[in-house]
Amino acid sequence: MKIAGQWVQPVELEEAVAGDPAIAEVACVQVTDAEGFERLALFVAARGETAQALAAAGRVCEEKLPRFKRPQWIRSIEELPRTATGKVQRFKLRELLEDELGRKK
Repeated sequence: MKIAGQWVQPVELEEAVAGDPAIAEVACVQVTDAEGFERLALFVAARGETAQALAAAGRVCEEKLPRFKRPQWIRSIEELPRTATGKVQRFKLRELLEDELGRKK
C-alpha cells in the first residue's frame, strides 16, 4: 500500500511488533482518515494485559520503524477476525475503526 507517497508492506509492521512477548497476534490495515489520506492502523491481541500490549506495540513501532511506516492508530482486539481457512479478515478490522471514528461509509 502507498502511505504518504511511500510504499509500505503491512507485513513489515506486523513482523516488527509480533516478536514482542506481550502481543499474541497482530494485523495492519489501511484506513482513510478524516482528511481523505490513507493511514495505517495496527490491531493487536494481547497475551496478557491489554495496556501492556498497546504500550509494547507503540514502543516497538517508535524504535524499529521510520516515521512514515508508523501506524496512526493502534487498537486492541480480543482476537483477529478470521475466515474458515484462517486468513485475517482485514476488511472487518477496517470497518471496526471506521465505526469508531464515525466515518462508516
